[in-house]
Amino acid sequence: MFLFPKRSRTFHMNSAWLRLPPLSSLRAFVAVGATGSIRKAGAMLNVDHSAVSRHINCLEAQLGVSLLAPEGRGITLTPDGKLYFERVSKGFEILGDATADIFGSQSKSLTISAPPALAHRVLLPRIPELELLLPDWDVKLTTGEEEGRGEVEGPNTVSITFQSAAAISTSIHSERIAHPRILPLASAKASATWPSIKSASDLFQVPLIQQASNGYWIRWFAALGVRELPALRGPNLPNTLLALEAARRGQGVALVNETIAADLIRDGELVVLFETEVRLAGYYLNTPKSIYGRNSALQLRKWIKNIAL
Repeated sequence: MFLFPKRSRTFHMNSAWLRLPPLSSLRAFVAVGATGSIRKAGAMLNVDHSAVSRHINCLEAQLGVSLLAPEGRGITLTPDGKLYFERVSKGFEILGDATADIFGSQSKSLTISAPPALAHRVLLPRIPELELLLPDWDVKLTTGEEEGRGEVEGPNTVSITFQSAAAISTSIHSERIAHPRILPLASAKASATWPSIKSASDLFQVPLIQQASNGYWIRWFAALGVRELPALRGPNLPNTLLALEAARRGQGVALVNETIAADLIRDGELVVLFETEVRLAGYYLNTPKSIYGRNSALQLRKWIKNIAL
């Protein structure tokens, strides 16, 4: 026999929830507010847009106010609609978090999402150490964007992102775990054949490996006070891993943060052409607040600190 838990004597709930509009109508309204389009809301909910319109009409009839108004060829939220959307969407977020927590509490899986270069060069070799800290857990390592915004996907997923500031979110705890310098790196063999490089402007004499995704060189030179740049010459590559490999092969100078390149510098595969204190961004550990205090998240933070990014 199923026994309901005894209700706390301090628990009170008014009867307003008994008069709520149908959940399907509220979902349709939130989808329209989020997408700004009835058709897009239908696609999000996997229903025909006419069904979304019917739900909105029913909701407006029950509330006695207009929630949407025409704007050009589209629609917009009315003032009442904006206020209602802000509060109802927060309610759905709470429901979503509560549901995710239930599923997450049953799972023994922890997923870490990190930029490809960090995952490959720093985290992957040290995954066995984390598995020792969490012997009963299935630890997964996935790769995300080179520079992220602090998002996480799933209740048992944490992300490590390279960004300029902590993520601002009501559901994510974001903390900086490293603030590495950005250094010009090259192979010792190649740099020995180049002109002497003692300052940022000297780099214009040699090939500079560019990464299309981050615009590092422009930002880095600007941080050093060099704002007028000649046309940069050198390979144009899509990510940091390829930039490091090209530098190792003597194809030019890679601009990479010291966290990723630490072992290559230590082993002498790459040399720092000259030291700088330029720090364009930092690594942030983004953890769902729903799991922040759990042992798995605590052990993950312990592992991260041991790595000493």
